[in-house]
Amino acid sequence: MQITLLKTYAEEFSLSPFTEEDINEDEVDFTIFTAIQEGETDKFLIGFDLLIRVQRNNQFCTRYLAEFKSSEKITPELLDTNSFFHVNAPAIAYPFMRAFIATVLLNAGYEPPMLPAVNFQELYNIKRSSN
Repeated sequence: MQITLLKTYAEEFSLSPFTEEDINEDEVDFTIFTAIQEGETDKFLIGFDLLIRVQRNNQFCTRYLAEFKSSEKITPELLDTNSFFHVNAPAIAYPFMRAFIATVLLNAGYEPPMLPAVNFQELYNIKRSSN
């Protein structure tokens, strides 16, 4: 199976006064999800929902997506069972999201946050063991 990254984009994002009391400054709260592109059996999405507290009591939220194309049909079963969709594809997309966040916040007058490196293999192993 050959996989190509087609594009990355922020579906939505906001910079607003801080409302989440559970997140410390420089702490990141994010989730990763996968989805099949509606009406396209050879495309899939990797998504990140992210919330980060930034200086001056603000928070930055985004839903960031990466669209991939496959040489083979993507089924829900393949998406759930193949580790590529949970480890490799997010690892490909994550640096694009990091660059987007850094650029937006820098241009808004904030210091860009140092988003942590993520071990997607470890996250996948935890997810598999909890199911």
